[in-house]
Formats: sequence, C-alpha cells, structure tokens
Amino acid sequence: MSPIIDGDTLQTGDYLTESIGGTSLATPLAAGQAAVAQQINHTVTGFANPALYKLSKLVPSVFTDVQPPKAPVALAYTSAISGNKYLNTLDQDTSLKTTKGYDDVTGLGSVNFKLALFLGLVSY
Repeated sequence: MSPIIDGDTLQTGDYLTESIGGTSLATPLAAGQAAVAQQINHTVTGFANPALYKLSKLVPSVFTDVQPPKAPVALAYTSAISGNKYLNTLDQDTSLKTTKGYDDVTGLGSVNFKLALFLGLVSY
C-alpha cells in the first residue's frame, strides 16, 4: 500500500527530523485506516497482508492503482530550514518503476474508503 510517497529519503547534512512523508508518515496513516476499518466492521484484522491481498482479488476497486506518469515529472524545491536546493524526479529510478497493477513502488496501490467498508469481509 502506498498512502504517501516522497523523495526526501537522503539527508547529507546534519541530523534533522522532518515529518513530511515517506514510511514515517505512511505507516501511522495506514494503521489509522486499518483501525477505522476494524471499528466500522466490528472485526479484528490482525496481520493485514493476507486480508489485503484477498480483498484485492475480490474487490480490486478498494485500491487505486498508481500509474506511471505519461511524461517525466520533476519537483524542484528549496528547504525552508536548511536553504538546500533539491530536484526530485518521479518514477525515474533505475530499478523501481510504477506499473499497472502490483509493483514494488506502490504495492497494491493507494487505499480508499472502500477498503474500510470491505476489509471486514475478509478479516477474522
């Protein structure tokens, strides 16, 4: 699942904590989504992977497939904290690419509210 992705995973300066995205943001968001799904369905999900893969086969629309961009995409920005300038390109990695369906970048895709409604169907 890929709730949030960002390109700020490499820091080359002094240690700095920023809460802007990546796994540190995506993991608690995904946990929160799973908690909402459990509350709505009055179920316990437990280890979610089997339920998520089963659900992706039964109701594929609970995941929004993240498609590769039609043209190269770049994000240039200057850090407000350090003043460093960055250029991030999206989907231009040498080995990891977004593709139709499952891929190593976004997994099954990003989740939507249907996940909360249907997760109870395949949970314990």
